[in-house]
Amino acid sequence: MGAKRRGSEANLEQRGDASKQKKTARTSPAKKEPTPSNKLYKDTLKKVDKVFNALVKKYSANPTEWSGVTADTFATSMEAAFLPIVKSLSATSPVIAFNLLMDIGEHAYGDLDASAKASGFGETEEPYKRMDDQMVEIINARREADGTDADGTNVSAAKPYAVEPSYSDLGGDESALRSLWGKKHPNIQQRKQLDRARLADLKAMFNARRERRDAAQDWAGNALNDLVETGGRIGEYGIDTHFFQKSVGLLALIKGVERPVFAEPPKRPVDFK
Repeated sequence: MGAKRRGSEANLEQRGDASKQKKTARTSPAKKEPTPSNKLYKDTLKKVDKVFNALVKKYSANPTEWSGVTADTFATSMEAAFLPIVKSLSATSPVIAFNLLMDIGEHAYGDLDASAKASGFGETEEPYKRMDDQMVEIINARREADGTDADGTNVSAAKPYAVEPSYSDLGGDESALRSLWGKKHPNIQQRKQLDRARLADLKAMFNARRERRDAAQDWAGNALNDLVETGGRIGEYGIDTHFFQKSVGLLALIKGVERPVFAEPPKRPVDFK
């Protein structure tokens, strides 16, 4: 009898363990696999960074129309490498396509203070116009998905909106150095420090905007703020005239505000130029 009881107890324990395992299997959340579009988005962002970093390393003091790296190089390279990916995503994943194109647009002018001719020789216009045309298509796709009136007013966005360019996104490393050194003209070593600091500031902005863009509820308002800030900042280099002009107008229409003018950013503490 004792042996039978022990055997019976063992069987009960085994059945109990099996039941627990089944219950755990039923209640444990399944791991979410990334969707193909989202994976492509993440992978492409890494490639955007890689292309940007590779071009930055090729900057020279005196680029020409035929040699050296300028904003022209960045714009043509970014468009050629990544606009086809944006187009492939736009039909099925307009949200991802929109975020990706916003990111590409920010990387497509490079470091405009890397040299006296870093803004290029007028070859940024066509790449940016093609990116702008594609952005308008994507914005319209998102607008339809969100639900808008015929005139473009967002029905679901009843909250008042004001254009507030996001000046704080750009890092403060360069400004800190300029403030530290005062008006004294920097030597060669200090120039190199400024170059590294300015690049770090740009990358801080890229990352801040990526994170906010991915989480934004008011995608149109957020994008409009970012485009207005960038347009104002790159205005002194002549790129603002073709920097997502159509997209800015359409986003302003969606938000129910007058088309904003690209505003000049706050002045840096000290200008060595």
